Amino acid sequence: AVISDHMILQRGRETPIWGWAEPQEKVTITTSWQKRRWVLQADAEGKWMVRIMTPNKATGPFAMTFRGKNEIRVEDILIGEVWLCSGQSNMEFPVGVVEEESWKTGVDNYMQEVAQANYPQIRFFTVGKQVADKPEEVCLGSWVSCTPKAVIPFSAVAYFFGRELHTELGGVPVGLVQSSWGGSPAEAWTSFDTLMTDADFKAYVNGWERSKIAYQQAKKEYPEKLKAWQELAKQAVREKKFAPPLPKEPTPPHLHHQPAGLFNGMIAP
Repeated sequence: AVISDHMILQRGRETPIWGWAEPQEKVTITTSWQKRRWVLQADAEGKWMVRIMTPNKATGPFAMTFRGKNEIRVEDILIGEVWLCSGQSNMEFPVGVVEEESWKTGVDNYMQEVAQANYPQIRFFTVGKQVADKPEEVCLGSWVSCTPKAVIPFSAVAYFFGRELHTELGGVPVGLVQSSWGGSPAEAWTSFDTLMTDADFKAYVNGWERSKIAYQQAKKEYPEKLKAWQELAKQAVREKKFAPPLPKEPTPPHLHHQPAGLFNGMIAP
């Protein structure tokens, strides 16, 4: 999804471009900013990747064509700045009011800010929320140009940062990749391999495993506790006494707190 129409590529860099094909299939790539082509072969699993140098100058639009047994053309590519904007609620908080996401208020003067948000060379990519046990290869999302409609649900911090960068650099295209989830801890955004290299970080992984085991045990015991409470409650009614507190139904650990869970689902791809 991230390699698609309207994307922005970082200028002056060897940029990785990757995809999937049939095992051992030949893939040919051409771009409209270089008069050459790249020919490579997918591996035994059908995966392929190539690094393509981008122009030093911010420019565009360009196109890129991929040919194998089929042909895919990606258009309206700009060359400029690309930034990953990740975090929890203070990064997720949107510019405007988003009722379906329970955000009841936007930024100060949000109606004015939304109305003025016409920057065709600022592009947004919002990574779909997903938790994963292992690094994913794909994510949900699409590149969109900055318009009043598109800016409403987008990260306010990311938008104002991108707008200032775009202005200060004299109109350089800016791509903003928002990958955020309110209430998420740092260990959820950190790779499992990194967490396991440090004793303090590893404690988060062990703590998560213990909380999962504790939840499963509590879930198993809850029906019996509820049944016992019902008997005590009936007895209290007969004796005209207060019933004991109702046992609390166990709640599972928050999925978006899982160590490495958001790295796997929302950063790795």
